[in-house]
Amino acid sequence: MRLHVPALEELAYRQKLLADAATMSYNAGYERQEGYDSRTGTIDFSRERWPGWYARWTSSPDRYYAYLLTDDNTPAGEVCWRLDERYGGHMVSLIIEASQRGRGYGQTALKMLMEEAFANHPDIDRLIDVFPMSRTNAWNCFEACGFTTAAVEKSIRFGTPDTNRIVVCTRRQYEEMHKTAAS
Repeated sequence: MRLHVPALEELAYRQKLLADAATMSYNAGYERQEGYDSRTGTIDFSRERWPGWYARWTSSPDRYYAYLLTDDNTPAGEVCWRLDERYGGHMVSLIIEASQRGRGYGQTALKMLMEEAFANHPDIDRLIDVFPMSRTNAWNCFEACGFTTAAVEKSIRFGTPDTNRIVVCTRRQYEEMHKTAAS
């Protein structure tokens, strides 16, 4: 498996991924941006949105976006990070296509994203994600990759109170894990 930064004309896979209700169901129940369907979690990523989105995500050192490709170059999902000043680090996102789940791709993708961040971007000190406490598969994936719970916070999902887990992996944690693994 490998990460591949797509060209603008390759964004049809992202459009497909964000429109797939089975893939995006984890994202349902929030109040988000224009084009977001709170019932399904899907996001409209129509072709006219591509150039602006692509320019934002490829012109800043504080952002990274890539597809996860299988050994035969089939897209299986996407990974990214962006600087998030509210949480004091780089917020990661990991979406594995529903039809590709259950194959260990989440951990593989997250480990490759961590390597890209910490090996190639010396300004990145912490990777962070935030997700509902009920998403145990997400927690298992992040924990297996060395993330720890930094805090919990209240949120609203489907109009009712919920609790989110804030997970973090610092550069130091990452380096320690790799020292131990190399020993």
